[in-house]
Amino acid sequence: MDYSPSHLMRRHPSIEDLARTAERRIPRFAFDYLQGATGREVCLERNRARLDAVTLTPRFMVDVTSLDLSTELFGQRYELPFGVAPVGLSGLMWPGAELILAAAAAAAGIPYCLSTLSTVEMEEVAEIAGSRAWFQLYVTKDSEVATDLIHRAADTGFGALIVTVDVPTSSRRERDIRNGLSLPPRIGLKTIYRAAIRPAWLMQVARAGRPKFRNVARYAPAGTQLESFVMEQFLLRPLSWGRIEAIRKQWSGPLVLKGILHPDDARRAVDAGADGLIVSNHGGRQLDAAPTPLDALPAIRDAVGERTTLMVDSGIMSGLDVARCLAHGAQFVFCGRAFMYGVAALGAAGGDHAVAILREGLKDILTQVGCTSTGDLDGRWL
Repeated sequence: MDYSPSHLMRRHPSIEDLARTAERRIPRFAFDYLQGATGREVCLERNRARLDAVTLTPRFMVDVTSLDLSTELFGQRYELPFGVAPVGLSGLMWPGAELILAAAAAAAGIPYCLSTLSTVEMEEVAEIAGSRAWFQLYVTKDSEVATDLIHRAADTGFGALIVTVDVPTSSRRERDIRNGLSLPPRIGLKTIYRAAIRPAWLMQVARAGRPKFRNVARYAPAGTQLESFVMEQFLLRPLSWGRIEAIRKQWSGPLVLKGILHPDDARRAVDAGADGLIVSNHGGRQLDAAPTPLDALPAIRDAVGERTTLMVDSGIMSGLDVARCLAHGAQFVFCGRAFMYGVAALGAAGGDHAVAILREGLKDILTQVGCTSTGDLDGRWL
């Protein structure tokens, strides 16, 4: 296959094109894990509908021959106003996905957020992305494990710490239940068959080994099944404002809380020392009745003013979606599924191509609406 940028753009001009190719290339259980959400997936659909409802009014007779897509977060300059959101168990979609996306982010000058539940160790990612790597922390029951993860992130040079707060327990993702994708996994004849009919994926897995939570494997006691340890420590654990305050004392760099949707929680987060918030409903993967980030954002902005950096994720699939979020007051945007579709569809070339789709789409939108800088794109265009 021709992996030149021009050929890839002709074959896959949109993230949706990457998703269609990914669906043909990886097993059904892996694709459903990536694409699916909780319950009837109403929240997932609501995210899409809310973004599509945002219109931008163009301004004409503006010189848009030179565009500035860069932005600054926590004292560091990034070339684009979007980054790669954390996705747990990324290696299930494509072995080495985290390393591919870390390299793409480093090349594009954007943040890459590594999940605690990654299939590579954080030290590998830090070597590639440096301070542009951000670490997403699931707070564990065992405070010593969480403390060690924080120290590892600091020692390896991660540029920010993201604490995900919107997973009080694992959610009922019905696609995964039907596919037998659970912790620990249930591998039956259907799972084996679905893997066997995806030879490219199966060959990569054979080379890399079965996807597992390598980043936290060192903490599992001897003789304990790793998946059961992850379920107990990371997905069935208490989280309190006291833990957030303790983490603030342990981490000297930028601290971000991910999953905030209520203005009172936003105020409390800032009071606890958060430098930034990611307004998020976890891509529809936790609560099927959750509000969308764009619906929650205005009240949160009113609650915290300019005291913190406000970012969003959940369902962003194009440069137009990025522009919609910025116009609504977000200072930065994260995309999860969009980048994973790229890697699942194209392997090593997928990260760079997903960046290109989003970047070129955003440039087109800025030109169309008569805005020369993403920093200037605000409610005046709504």
